[in-house]
This record gives sequence, structure tokens and C-alpha cells, in this order.
Amino acid sequence: MAALHQMSAQAVLRKPKNAKRASTDEAVSEVAAPPSAQAEPANAQAVRKGLTGVLYRFIEHPWFSHFILTVIIINATALGLETIPAVKGALGPALVVIDRCALWIFVVELALKLVVHRHRFFTNGWNVFDFVIVGLAFLPASGTSILRALRVLRVLRLISAIPSLRVVVQALVSAVPSMTTVIGLLMLFFYVFGVMATRLYAEAMPDKFGSLPQTFLTLFQLMIMDGWAEVIRGLMQLGHTTAALFFIIFVVISGFAVLNLFIGILVNAMDRAESLDHALHPEDYREEPADQLEALSAQIAELQANLNRLSAQNTALLARLEAQLESAPQPIPQAPHSEPPA
Repeated sequence: MAALHQMSAQAVLRKPKNAKRASTDEAVSEVAAPPSAQAEPANAQAVRKGLTGVLYRFIEHPWFSHFILTVIIINATALGLETIPAVKGALGPALVVIDRCALWIFVVELALKLVVHRHRFFTNGWNVFDFVIVGLAFLPASGTSILRALRVLRVLRLISAIPSLRVVVQALVSAVPSMTTVIGLLMLFFYVFGVMATRLYAEAMPDKFGSLPQTFLTLFQLMIMDGWAEVIRGLMQLGHTTAALFFIIFVVISGFAVLNLFIGILVNAMDRAESLDHALHPEDYREEPADQLEALSAQIAELQANLNRLSAQNTALLARLEAQLESAPQPIPQAPHSEPPA
């Protein structure tokens, strides 16, 4: 009985481990990281020694990321306050100091990353993005130049600092090829319906369908459901009774069918981008200790429930076997065979 319980417990304890290993292998096989991401662990191992290792642990620490995120938000707030004349008149010098301090903090951050990662710094697209955004601040510009207004682009660093925003942008970028195909299909429908609408309704509504560009603008207005009732009812009042059917077919194809393809493409791209971002930036998705303890407690409770269930099954099985042995007919003892007397 004890041996049977021990074997059952070992089987239950092995199952979650194997299942976890299988799920991990499936996740790794589904997400194919680019070469730069695959080379990152080797780089991380290479920079863990000496001063470079200290800098690596410093810039990769969560508190450093939180500090940079706070500086970005403060800088964005200061840039917004500069657009309010009353606030700028009262706090103008302080806002300028905040802006310059934030800029040099960003410069120090990028310099540390360059020292740690060296040429691998430019293999990460988000590092290049941050480098360009910060570099625009050093272009020569006067107080009224448009280049000075480009300082607000530093707010876009929030995209690389916040994982959820980063996933959205990665999804949009990865969905561009598929969206290009859908846009081409939509333009094809626009051209066909535009030529037909121009020929059919140019005389009735020259301000809406007088030329092909005007027709394209009207069709776009109908596609986004802006003022479609006025256009269709106006044509029907002018004697074009089939206009409703014509534009309903156009709206169903363009507004419901084709545009919904964009949603499907973006949803798929979001799933892929989230899996890829988890693989490339696992440090941004670390579970808190409380969450880890809660997950471990749930696993222990599940294992205990499995052990109790197996123990009950084994007990019932043994009881059934004992009952069968007791109910089985006992063999009749035979008398010893004695030879007849001579």
C-alpha cells in the first residue's frame, strides 16, 4: 500500500514538470527571434565582467528603466507647459532647465548603452529609434524654428519604455505588408465604383460626382458613414431609384468586409508581436514575488488534490481486491490417500 502511494505521488509530481517543459518548448518554437535577439544572451554573458558588467547590471535594473520613464513624462509635461503663455511667463526659466536636464539624462543613458553593447547597440531597432529622437535635439535651431518644435518627439520614447506600447507599434509595423494588400484591394473597389458613380450620377450631383477625384472623396465619405443618407436620398429624389442599392453594395464591401480585414490582420499581428516581445524582453515581464508565491501555492494545492484523489482510488482498489479475495470459493481439502490393506 505505501509503495503504491509512493509510485502515484511520483507520477503526479513528474507530470507538471513535463507539461511545463512541453509548453516552454512550444512557446520557443512558435516565436522565432531575429539574429540580433539570438546573439543577445552571448553579449549579456560577455559584458558581465569588470566595469562593463557593473554598467550592464545598472542599465538593465528595473529602477533605471523606471527612472528614465519618469524623466520622459516630466520632460513631456514641461514641453506642454511651454505652450501656455501664462505658465511660460511664470515658469519659463525652470521649464528650460528641466528640458536641458532631461536631454542630458537621455544622452548619458544612450552613452552607457553604447559603452555596454558597443556595435550591438545598433542591432536593436528601438535603440536606433531613441538615438535618432535624442539626436534631433542637437540640430541647430532658433527659437521659432520647426526643428525646435521637434523636441516634443522625445515623448515618443515612451513607446520604447512601456512594453504595451512597444507591442502595439511592433504589431502595426509587422502588419504593414498584409495591410498593403488589403489597401490595394480597397483601391481597386474604389476605382471600379468611382468610375461607375461618375458616369451614373455626374449630371444629377455635379458637386459630389462631377469628376473622378470628387467621386473618390464622396465614396470615402460614404465608406466612413458620414452623410451617406443625404447623398442617397438626394439621388433618389432626383429619379435615381437604384442609387440606394448601388451604394449599399459599395458600403457593405468597403466599409464592412474590406475594413474588417484590417482588424483581423491587426489582431493576428498583435498576438505575434506580444509573443516576440516576451521572447526579446523577458525582463519586462517578470512576475512579482507575490504573484510567484500565489502561483506556487496554486500548484501545491493542485498537487495535493491529485495525491488525495489517487490515494482514495488506491484505497478503493485495495478494498475491492480484498472483497474479491474473501468472496472467492475456498478449495476443499482432500483426505490423504491411504492404500487398501493387503
